[in-house]
Amino acid sequence: MLAVLRRNPVALVLAILLHVALGVFLILEVDWRDEVKPIGGDVQVVQAQLVDQRELEAEQENSRPRNGPRSKRPPRQSAPKRKNSRP
Repeated sequence: MLAVLRRNPVALVLAILLHVALGVFLILEVDWRDEVKPIGGDVQVVQAQLVDQRELEAEQENSRPRNGPRSKRPPRQSAPKRKNSRP
């Protein structure tokens, strides 16, 4: 093993420097992570409320006039289907 180290002294020096650098980072407790940004500092919070569709329909029925005729929407017309012009 000493023969390998004698043939590659640069590798030995680099390995020692790498281990020393890692030891320094561990001793000094270098923070490798990014800081966590607090939520809510620069955003606008929207207060939402869940509504049941049946309750909305019942409220619409109650708010309509009882004597007047109900207006009906005209039925939707679908777009004409395209024919494929490729052979």
